[in-house]
Amino acid sequence: MIVEYFRPNSIKEALSLIGRDTPLTIPIGGGTSIRQKSRLCDVSVVDLQDLNLNKIECSKDWLEIGATTTLSALEVNKEIPEAIREAVQLEGTTNTRNLATLGGRLVSCDGNSALITTLIATDAITVWDENRKEIPLGEWLALPSDKPGKILLSIIIKRNIILAWEVINRTKLDLPILCVAIARWNSGRVRVALGGFGKTPQMVFDGPDGNGAVQAAENACRKADDFRASSDYRREMAGLLTRRCLARLQG
Repeated sequence: MIVEYFRPNSIKEALSLIGRDTPLTIPIGGGTSIRQKSRLCDVSVVDLQDLNLNKIECSKDWLEIGATTTLSALEVNKEIPEAIREAVQLEGTTNTRNLATLGGRLVSCDGNSALITTLIATDAITVWDENRKEIPLGEWLALPSDKPGKILLSIIIKRNIILAWEVINRTKLDLPILCVAIARWNSGRVRVALGGFGKTPQMVFDGPDGNGAVQAAENACRKADDFRASSDYRREMAGLLTRRCLARLQG
């Protein structure tokens, strides 16, 4: 159960609370992921609503999305790449998207998150704590459970890319059995991420062009068996979806 509730008005205050040894103290945005954690043990929560982290700031070169921005706000903001806004629709019902935040989805995601898959493809940067430490999203997700950073402030996406994604799921808004997201930079650089299985979505290819991307996507599915699909099926579909995305980007 929740034993304490705090609503600080500064990042410094929030960090001091979260840094306590006991009781377990965790930050919340929309609160949609707190239920699972509070089932395991008593927790104190630090509500981040008053820290002004729900803005989407744009410049010519980048987008910075605040950690407490709701998924529904992402979905309707025309500055956000279309592929990301489409992927948001697979992150829960309308009511869930109205409450859930970008930061909450990131820290609680599993391999099924289409949104996080698209963000990994863009080589997004996470920004943490009062000193604004920057860590690439894919790198942060790949770290062990004791990850650096206590409060996510924002995620930064560079704008000199085009992004395509494809998904296979049982129904239009069901969790992905497999999703592929590919970003291409003006320089020709191509980056591929896969989701739909495993502990987190993963970056599977990053190269100066798309040569080798299909094979890399297929190889990443060699051990992707679960109750929803076989590795052979995912491997075949990974190649197909990657080709589709590459064709769309080249077009």
